[in-house]
Amino acid sequence: MNYFTEKLFNFLSSFNILKIIIIFTLLLNINCSDGMKILISKPQFRANTIPTWDLEVTTTGINQNMTIGFDGPVDMTIYWGDGTDQTTTNTSITHTYSSAGTYTLRLKGMASRISFSNADAQSRLTGILSKVQGITGITSFNHTFRSCSNLQGSIPPGLFDNCPLVTSFSCTFHECSGLTGQIPAGLFDNNPLVTNFNITFSYCSGLSGPIPAGLFDYNTEVTTFNFTFQLCSGLTSVPSGLFDYTTKVTLFHQTFLACTGLTSIPSGLFDYCPDVLEFWATFAGSSIISIPPGLFDFNTKVTNFSSLFDTCPSLTSIPIGLFDNNPLVNDFYSAFARCTGITSAVPELWNTHPGVYGEFCFLNVTNASNYAFIPVGWQ
Repeated sequence: MNYFTEKLFNFLSSFNILKIIIIFTLLLNINCSDGMKILISKPQFRANTIPTWDLEVTTTGINQNMTIGFDGPVDMTIYWGDGTDQTTTNTSITHTYSSAGTYTLRLKGMASRISFSNADAQSRLTGILSKVQGITGITSFNHTFRSCSNLQGSIPPGLFDNCPLVTSFSCTFHECSGLTGQIPAGLFDNNPLVTNFNITFSYCSGLSGPIPAGLFDYNTEVTTFNFTFQLCSGLTSVPSGLFDYTTKVTLFHQTFLACTGLTSIPSGLFDYCPDVLEFWATFAGSSIISIPPGLFDFNTKVTNFSSLFDTCPSLTSIPIGLFDNNPLVNDFYSAFARCTGITSAVPELWNTHPGVYGEFCFLNVTNASNYAFIPVGWQ
């Protein structure tokens, strides 16, 4: 850059128009009286771009469709990745790809919910390439990726950071068996209004590693964690304090059902959930080895512990006073059924909680040292 060009750049900068991009490929000749020639560029302006939510679509043949569903109000622009752009206010839009290939699908605009829970998307959506951005008004991620079994790769960190109005993550990744890697830390930090994490990661067998600490720390309005991690066989541990800030929870139905990679439960996991009413099959089918004493001491409103640890064959013992602080419980149906690894004495729930329904509570727990004293109806 010569002296005169530098002076021109500094002059333009002083007027706060730094966004002018000077490209020195288009040149103007300015002839001075002394014969000097100054080369300056023609200013060009770069338009500001609105970010888009980017995903990957893969087609395997000619004339294959891709469909996206929306909940209103809707005003969406879709860049299909094959040179076709469309704007819609409808609750569904379908595009036909003329040839096989991998395409970057880009979305921007307004909708209260976006869903790929349809046959076209479940077959052809193969990647989440960016966090959700460029879209306003989203209040729900219910069923967004449900049964998108061809969705590959990991969940992007901060995927939901730009969606502070969301109230539900029900079935968001249900049956996304192709997703791999760990659940990102802080995934829900910017979603303080969520009340529902039902079935969020259910059947995501490819997710692995520990559940990140503090995953739900900013979701203080949650009331239900039903089936949240059901059949997430690759998860290896539950962090201490996972539910410390979700003090309004009332239901833990099958939360960790068939999480065969889980072998332990942190002490005090439910200490800050005083309003829980039901722990139905919460850890059933898992590989839990031991139960921390006092696990339910602060859950005094619970009425239902049915199938709580059903089919946990690695469990070796039950703390004798595990349910001492649960005076309202009325259902122990199948709570420890098929826990064939228990060899110590089981708690005498038929005495400590008389009148409670306990059918099959200790079904096939024949190795328990006091099995002969368990009433027939509880066996």
